[in-house]
Amino acid sequence: MSATAQAIELSADTKDVTQISANARIDYILRFSKQAILVVDEQAEVYSQVASQYLANLSGEQNAALVPVSAKLNDIQIRCRIVEQLFANSLFDPEQSLAVSIFNLAQQYSEAISIVVEHAHLLSLQLLHELCQLAEIAKKSKLDINVLLLGNQQAGALMTNHKSLFENKLTLLSAKNGQLISLSSKLFKPSASLFQLSPMKKFIIGFTSLSLLLVLVVIGLYQRDTMGFSLLNEIVENKPMIEASLPVANSTDLAEKVKPVAEPALNIEQEAKASAQDIFLTLTGSPDSIQNQLVQGEPLPSGPATPADIVEAIAAFATPDIDTAEIEQTPNGNKEIVEAKLSEPPTTAIKVESLHEWNTINSGYYQSSSEGFIIQYAGFREQRVLDAFAREFPQLTYMAYQRLLAENELIVVTSEIFANRADAEAKLADLPEALLARGPWIKSLETVNNEINAYQGSH
Repeated sequence: MSATAQAIELSADTKDVTQISANARIDYILRFSKQAILVVDEQAEVYSQVASQYLANLSGEQNAALVPVSAKLNDIQIRCRIVEQLFANSLFDPEQSLAVSIFNLAQQYSEAISIVVEHAHLLSLQLLHELCQLAEIAKKSKLDINVLLLGNQQAGALMTNHKSLFENKLTLLSAKNGQLISLSSKLFKPSASLFQLSPMKKFIIGFTSLSLLLVLVVIGLYQRDTMGFSLLNEIVENKPMIEASLPVANSTDLAEKVKPVAEPALNIEQEAKASAQDIFLTLTGSPDSIQNQLVQGEPLPSGPATPADIVEAIAAFATPDIDTAEIEQTPNGNKEIVEAKLSEPPTTAIKVESLHEWNTINSGYYQSSSEGFIIQYAGFREQRVLDAFAREFPQLTYMAYQRLLAENELIVVTSEIFANRADAEAKLADLPEALLARGPWIKSLETVNNEINAYQGSH
């Protein structure tokens, strides 16, 4: 009997299902098929108990890693936690696939490996695929690498939606009764809602609505034409009665009564042209300014308005609310607005010191101790990004060291050294929410010193 035997559905009623220990089923699958295993249950306590029992049954020679996944961890952080638990003193590329990095390290150390990941439904599709690939490659290379994933039904639904990536690479189990579950199980398919419409139904409804709208438009146009034709027929039928009621006039009387009216002669040269005050009065709609000029004794421009007068009138009308508007005479004789001086609020310059000026990069601080833990806040390759981070979290106590990552220098910003992991975890819980969203994590001082030594050895 293989691990890909016929699967059954999960249900609350398990009277018709033979109860099998989930851990016994896991041991059987890992012994004969070597596939990655996903154990699912809606309650975290149930599948966590399966993980605890599996780890308790491992031999002392087995190298194991238990990684509880959180939504705050990204793919790089999860890769780092898996590899560092298995190979604490080894260098690796956190951006490299787990199927490559762990496989190479397993060949180098030649030891049996078990990877247990809790809350697998929080893993990305990329990491799920990498872990299944790792199990498949290890099986073909005859390496003893076991991959056990535990989570709720969301993980199974994600794999069902990408069935082609996980088919024949993964075995699904129920944590309660240990029975096999198929990737095409209805358990992982969303329940169809009464109001949920498929794309084909949406197309049919849209096409029907459009057809009905076109029919209504055609009927409306037909009724309008029919009504217009009926009114026209009624007018034509009543026309003789209207003509009979009108008196008939003699053509001679009409000729005497209708006399041609003489048209006035047009004299374009005698027409008055608009002056500057007419234009200004038309724009403003108020004769007060002209009356003020007459009272003060200022002469008004006479004759037709020149282009300069028109520009001046428009400028005076367009900028009445500007406090100090300067008008300058241009070389061609026209006047235009040159500058409008408006008051602006004063600006305040803020001086921010950079993290580099604080001189906190001190590798000797970490190398002075052989045991302890630190919280790694972030890593930076550019100074400007480092400075922005320091301005965002000025209340923290920073320490930093340099390391190599993918052959590039990286400045790692950390907390001070804690004597034990409990103190580091307490400090991690008190960090600001904005910093926790970046995914800071706890590292051993031994790992930090290895990174510092590798960096110093490259120079």
